[in-house]
Amino acid sequence: MVVCTLLLLTLTATFAQHVRQYGHAYQAPADFTPEQYQQIAQRFSVFTVEKRHAFGVYGNSSAPANSPERYNTIKATVGTARKLKAINSSIRVLMYWNSALHYNMYECESQVQPSWIHPNIDGKPPFYNYNNTDFQKWWVSCASGAVLNSGGAIDGLFLDAGPKVAVQGSAAEAIWGRMVDELREKIGEDRFVVYNGYRASQTGTLQASLNFIGKTTGV
Repeated sequence: MVVCTLLLLTLTATFAQHVRQYGHAYQAPADFTPEQYQQIAQRFSVFTVEKRHAFGVYGNSSAPANSPERYNTIKATVGTARKLKAINSSIRVLMYWNSALHYNMYECESQVQPSWIHPNIDGKPPFYNYNNTDFQKWWVSCASGAVLNSGGAIDGLFLDAGPKVAVQGSAAEAIWGRMVDELREKIGEDRFVVYNGYRASQTGTLQASLNFIGKTTGV
């Protein structure tokens, strides 16, 4: 299990304006142990389930290795959230959702078209093509659908890789800002949208995308 503990400033009206303890983790291919579920539920106010969590439990092992069915991360997030809330009903659980990279681990990613991503380089996850309007609509629809169709299990989203959108240029960053607005409108203002606004690059420089703090619940 990998856990990142941070202090998160929450700004939603129903959750009060406080600094709260935040956790972010996954375990793969197995699920968290009962002891780990207890630790997470009792320690954190807000918790993000990272991509590929417990794919050995929720994924389809007979699916191709490059298929999102192999991981079923939306299903895993919902199942994990329900287990945590059975222990602590006040915990808020977020789904990880990448803003820049196509990991192909979420059920709805089977809908991604070749024109929605840039060519793959060195086997790394490809970048999304922010010039494609169909991609923009899908990205919002997939994330909002995961939250709204979770039966109350998922309380919001952790949007990763904001700086990787920003390095694609100001036009892409502005488009992403509009997509975040639409996403929040769809899921409701009382739900959480937290984003990762910092990234330490391999060259040692710090990349940041801080233009959207006002659009999100926390950073």
